[in-house]
Amino acid sequence: MKKSILIFLSLSILGTSCVKEMQEGGSNPENQPHQSKMTGDLHGEKTEGELLVKLSENAVRSLAEGTFDSAGLFGGLDDASLVPVFPGSEDDGTTARHSLYKWHKLSFNRSISPEKAAEIIAGHPEIEVIQYNSIIRIDLCPESVEYVPEVATKSTRASDLPFNDRGLGTQWNLINDGSIAGAVAGADVGVKDAWRLTAGDPRVIVAVFDQGIAHTHPDLEKSMWRNTREINGKAGVDDDKNGYVDDKYGYNFVTDNGALTFAKGTPDHPGDHGTHVAGTIAAVNNNGIGVSSIAGGSGKGDGVRLMSCQISPTTNGFATAENVAKAFKYAADMGACIAQCSFGDTDYESVVQDALRYFIDPANSNCAALETNIIVFSAGNYNTSRSLYPGAWPECISVTAMCHDFLPAGYTNYGAGCDIAAPGGDVVRGDNKAPCMILSTGIGGEYGDESLTWVYKYGTSMACPHVSGVVALGASYALELGKKFSRDGFISRLLTSAKDIDSYNTGNIRKLMYDGGYKEIDISVKKGMMGTGAVDAWNFLMALEGTPSLLTVPGKVLTINLADYVGASYEKYSLIVPPETADALGLSGTSGITDGKLELICTRTGAGKILLKASVGKDASGNIPELDYNMEISIVSRPAVAQNGGWL
Repeated sequence: MKKSILIFLSLSILGTSCVKEMQEGGSNPENQPHQSKMTGDLHGEKTEGELLVKLSENAVRSLAEGTFDSAGLFGGLDDASLVPVFPGSEDDGTTARHSLYKWHKLSFNRSISPEKAAEIIAGHPEIEVIQYNSIIRIDLCPESVEYVPEVATKSTRASDLPFNDRGLGTQWNLINDGSIAGAVAGADVGVKDAWRLTAGDPRVIVAVFDQGIAHTHPDLEKSMWRNTREINGKAGVDDDKNGYVDDKYGYNFVTDNGALTFAKGTPDHPGDHGTHVAGTIAAVNNNGIGVSSIAGGSGKGDGVRLMSCQISPTTNGFATAENVAKAFKYAADMGACIAQCSFGDTDYESVVQDALRYFIDPANSNCAALETNIIVFSAGNYNTSRSLYPGAWPECISVTAMCHDFLPAGYTNYGAGCDIAAPGGDVVRGDNKAPCMILSTGIGGEYGDESLTWVYKYGTSMACPHVSGVVALGASYALELGKKFSRDGFISRLLTSAKDIDSYNTGNIRKLMYDGGYKEIDISVKKGMMGTGAVDAWNFLMALEGTPSLLTVPGKVLTINLADYVGASYEKYSLIVPPETADALGLSGTSGITDGKLELICTRTGAGKILLKASVGKDASGNIPELDYNMEISIVSRPAVAQNGGWL
């Protein structure tokens, strides 16, 4: 049987995917007329003894009144029962708008195949849609390397690091000065300079759809979202009356309880995937241990919060479409404004599609700076020219993976539906594989152990949380600015503020895992196909702020015609360069203004803001009052400048 794989994307594999388009119906093979109501992947693995059905409005009403024709539906199905996928949703106008109240799970005797059951019930007039409860298989990175501080290669001088986290010097994905072999300075997320503006806000909650987050990890414990009514309530009691018992830090949809699981599992299914993803977003910064993260605060109790929506166990590596859908509704209802999703499928699932639409409904927005919640997905590890679903949908952000040299990873998907690239790392053959991988929180020791530590991994699974982290940082800064953005406005600023990566891709070779071995591939086919470029936190914050940015190259003279900013009527100019900007850009001496033009030379890769002051002065009689004009301009120094002339 061909597998319908919803892959947790941290492994190099080959396969197929789908394009970025919102489909309303599913496959309808002409040779299987009984499947005219079927949707989703009809040929993949599915949960035995279950179907997910979307009932008509009349059927839902009849169920509530006790007059539904159960015999007509269950005829031919032994031990059949029908329960709502989203209990209580019929009373909520928002869930009604997205038809969540119509979805039910039909359970029956496992001796009857799901295919046969679908054939039996397809003729029932009150069934609108049928889909299998797809099994979501997970393939996790086999190249995990445990972090050993004593032998780790430092990529940045300790004196240059803004936080004291022990592993930050090896996190090229956050701060890349080019000192690691093969690395290119600036091939990171541009967060070092962004931290001067914000390091995250606790009001921003990121839901991590994955294996359970190790909420007791010393680098994550203070970043966890806390359901205080459950934490302070009674064990085994639904203290907050939300339908989920003991959901203190999120919920385990696999075991249907609040106990998150994060033991290491087995060699084939290590249980720290969700923990690793979470650490990239919001490991606690500046706490003297472990790693830094994109939006984990500055060590002063700030930083975004992590909600664990566990859709996969740690042992056998599967989830279901039903649980993924439930998790999206839970996250929206409990306050998450960003969904971090390091997985993808070769086909969409209708029940998941409806739940995603519920999550991004403006009525469910959970951040005052955003009109809707934001969803971020991995593009896929198949090395194919399409993004996986649901990331391929226009409503979602699909993330591809690059390495520490701005080049696409060998495994990453690219092309149709892919929106933006981020550091995902890669494996380097030899004794020391770790420096090119992504360091984050994890679980070490023997399998089955729960030794909380830090590990290296790679994959679009690792790239995805970089974008989720930058999105969270942007939402935090928008809150600080007191601004509010539409989803399209927010995402367009994210995508258009990306760094150029295509100028580096000139026919380079990458190794790709294939059938247990490795083969070399030409990644030049991915040029122009990785999305708009590499995510850049500083540029994104400037776009949200409304501050124009100019790009330059270290060592090159940047000439700025000041009249382009303040108009030709101004005659007197002065410039203020804050010390942090001078340090970030490596500016030395006094920048000169001659004939209305400013010349700057940056010696470092970095970013900062300068303040331009201009005035028209007075006439000879002194009758015209002096008019002053102040304007901030962002200067971004990168090793390569995009072909748009440097404007962002």
